[in-house]
Amino acid sequence: MGRVYMGYFLRRVWSFAMLRFAVIAGALTGILSFVSIRQVFINMPNPTDINASYSFISVAVKNTEIYVQLSLLAILMVGIFTVVQILKSRNVQRSTFA
Repeated sequence: MGRVYMGYFLRRVWSFAMLRFAVIAGALTGILSFVSIRQVFINMPNPTDINASYSFISVAVKNTEIYVQLSLLAILMVGIFTVVQILKSRNVQRSTFA
């Protein structure tokens, strides 16, 4: 009976949503340990200047440590995966009820 409870617990706790949350939380923890967010906002150009903001972000990402780059990539991949899953679920719901 213990196996049944353990399986139920693991299925509920380690669902895809929890896995996404764990990846994002771990990546953000890593980023916050290497990057001073206050300094980033101090050095950031005016957000209305798109070209300057793009160049600032691209140079900042290129010149940061590899762990921060991999963390940003992980957050981006989880975000894209989440959007794709949402769009797929909406498409399934529309075709089911249409």
